[in-house]
Amino acid sequence: MKKTLYLLVMLFTSCTIIDDSTELYNNPHNQIIDEAYSFEAITAKDVWSTHNTIEEMQEACQIPDDYLKCMTTRSLVETCMKYPLFGNYLAYNDQFEGIMQVMSGFNGFKELRSRSDAAEELLKYYASMDVESINAQTKSEAYSNIVQGNSVIHFDYIELVLMSGAYSSIDTEDIEELRFIAEEKLQNKINSQGLFGYESIYKTGIIIDCAKSISNTICKSDGYVVDTTYWFNKFKDNYYNDNGSIATNGVYTKEGQYIEVLNRSNLTEAEILTRQQYLVHMYPNAIILSPASSRYNGHAYAWHMSDGGEECWINATTDDSPQLVNSNIKNYWTNDYYWQTHDPLFAQKILYISGSSTHSATRSNVVGKYESKWGDLPLVRHAPDYCPYQGTKLYFTHNATTGLLVCSSGNGETSVGESNNYYPAQELTSEVSYRDWEILTAKGTDAVEDGKANIYTNGNVATISFNYPGLYQIFYRSYNSRNYLIGEYFFEPIVE
Repeated sequence: MKKTLYLLVMLFTSCTIIDDSTELYNNPHNQIIDEAYSFEAITAKDVWSTHNTIEEMQEACQIPDDYLKCMTTRSLVETCMKYPLFGNYLAYNDQFEGIMQVMSGFNGFKELRSRSDAAEELLKYYASMDVESINAQTKSEAYSNIVQGNSVIHFDYIELVLMSGAYSSIDTEDIEELRFIAEEKLQNKINSQGLFGYESIYKTGIIIDCAKSISNTICKSDGYVVDTTYWFNKFKDNYYNDNGSIATNGVYTKEGQYIEVLNRSNLTEAEILTRQQYLVHMYPNAIILSPASSRYNGHAYAWHMSDGGEECWINATTDDSPQLVNSNIKNYWTNDYYWQTHDPLFAQKILYISGSSTHSATRSNVVGKYESKWGDLPLVRHAPDYCPYQGTKLYFTHNATTGLLVCSSGNGETSVGESNNYYPAQELTSEVSYRDWEILTAKGTDAVEDGKANIYTNGNVATISFNYPGLYQIFYRSYNSRNYLIGEYFFEPIVE
């Protein structure tokens, strides 16, 4: 009888391991299903695009329980590899946190944890993945590989699943098999003519080192069960220690507080393409603004780059204090330019908090939308809840006076050709160095440039008329001598 090695860290003791044949025999269907569950109808564009939150997407992808229990472990593994939202792990700064979020959101993984042969079947699937068959030269082929579960980003996906700590039943022989498979995949990646980038290759190398280290420990412990927490932590810590170097010169908040940044290598063309194809198909209501990149992330874009800063990667925590929540990015709103507000209407930034992971977004000029860089996925414009992030949202506004403009017509309704005055209810005019006005259409375009509105300004008062009916937004902003925004007011007139 083989002695079992608990390779992966987080042992799910609450799961009862039941013999597969008994489980399937007692199922009402009374039949074994040995093919992957089809998500084709679920992810059809006309259906999938009706979902407005990650929770709705996850719910749509759940496998019916009676069907789930009839699936063989082999078909269950294949289904998990073809899970439509698998690529959400790429949206997280910490891909280990990302893979745990992906797995916790799909009942296929929950069922897989109850199968005694889960690790064995995962290894078989890993071995069957063929680097040479991946062709990411065209968009259609790239997406076809994603659907089939054999794309560039699927290699990282299954390696993260194997190292997630969810599957504990890898025995001593399978440790050697894992090492052999990983060594083969590593060589294939290196010889792939630029399909796989440094970070993907490095992950595979760490799996090999982990398997070697465990094999050595087995010999020393005479085959007894080994606590592998150390090895998993080594894998994670080594990966992130080498995943980007701390830049010699960081960046600074508007009030001069230091922010630590990372220098990271970029993705290959194939990695960029597959990430883009994943986002286009799984988030059809999001608008891609810039291609996928591992050189900058959501925190950097929202807090630094959108305010005119250069491209960089900013983690939520500092390298020397990773246990302190938001020890790095909190400088942006602690005794600085931004501060927390409880009114989403005036929010300039959103901080999404899900477990130990955080993500930042900045308000778009398009009404009701935000812009954010989803990990090393593309930069997108999206509704606040239309994103891969669950949990709590915190809202931040800048250290400026905000409010509504006063309209001389009183009720906000006006007619084409009618002129009205708009002005802030109160303003510290002595601090104002210069002002600007902006009128946007419902589509977020400049109404004056489009010929839909006319404006005449005199100090902090604007006389505005409209040439076409519709819903508009008027913004008034004032700045001090240091070019810092000190006041922002808006109004939404309805033109009939």
